[in-house]
Amino acid sequence: MPNLASAHEQKLADFEAPTWFAVFLPRGASEPIIRKLNQAAFATADTPSVQERLNVLTAFTEELILAVDLR
Repeated sequence: MPNLASAHEQKLADFEAPTWFAVFLPRGASEPIIRKLNQAAFATADTPSVQERLNVLTAFTEELILAVDLR
């Protein structure tokens, strides 16, 4: 979309466009698998290379949370 003005160009003050990441598992995934995946995701997010990349993308890792629906 080359002719679309950015939020800044449109004079939108304090414009934010949050980004989120998600991992989906099949319904009925076992709690141990969910917890293992959660631990791996947080461990990966805590590495210097990922932290650096997230900072470049202005993602805030202190807001990382786990939302689990065990239905």
